Amino acid sequence: MKKLYLIVALLCFLNQAIAQWKKISGIPSSHIMELAVHNNMLYAASDSNIIYKSNDGLNWNAVSVSGIPVEITSMGFYNNKIYIGTADIAVFNSAD
Repeated sequence: MKKLYLIVALLCFLNQAIAQWKKISGIPSSHIMELAVHNNMLYAASDSNIIYKSNDGLNWNAVSVSGIPVEITSMGFYNNKIYIGTADIAVFNSAD
């Protein structure tokens, strides 16, 4: 009987721990390849040519990296510029 109580208590605990996470609704369902923080802005890079920017984590703006489709694989910041690495053997940068 003690094992049953322990299992029920453990399941209740796990349910509470999982319940703390919630999906961010401002970002469409897509593969997010990279997350970063720079100058109090949050960035989420998808694998489909889009970077999402937010200053509060609730409201997100989508920004296209290129006029042609690219698969984003990495993101970094240097000298106040954002650099995007792609699977297409190209690197893009932007000051904004």
